[in-house]
Amino acid sequence: DYSITRGRSSELDRMAGGQAVITLDTPCGWFSPANISGSLAGSLLPGRAISISWEYGFAPSIFPRFTGKLQSISVEPDVSGQRNALLVCSDISNELQRRETRSVLYQNVKSGCLAGSLLTDAGYFTTCRAIADGQDTYDYAYFEKRKLDEVLVDIERTEFGFMFINGAGA
Repeated sequence: DYSITRGRSSELDRMAGGQAVITLDTPCGWFSPANISGSLAGSLLPGRAISISWEYGFAPSIFPRFTGKLQSISVEPDVSGQRNALLVCSDISNELQRRETRSVLYQNVKSGCLAGSLLTDAGYFTTCRAIADGQDTYDYAYFEKRKLDEVLVDIERTEFGFMFINGAGA
């Protein structure tokens, strides 16, 4: 079983980290990080990439639902006495809220290109993103030591546009 919460409830809300909580039946402790003799020993670590996808059809089409990183694992008994492993995962926007910009002075750059440059400087989405050039031109822009998501929200609001992260993490 799993549940996914997204980062905003509407387009105008501030972006927050999306989260997936995965519940796995683990009667023998397979998914327990304390199981050092199991086949998953050493693989269940915080920061491990996690993705949830749906397959549909005979020649399966794959629909990504969530891409993120494992934050924590806890093994808990359920009401029938079995054990469940709860995997809590967060998407990339959680990291955007913590990452500070390492900016240079940008001159005469359109807003979309500026957002793309900031994401590139931070090491995100270098190959899978679709950002329009934008309408506003920033004569001078300098964002040293600001939270990356705050800067992106500022750019987003000046454009009267919106940004989102899809299920594949792009």
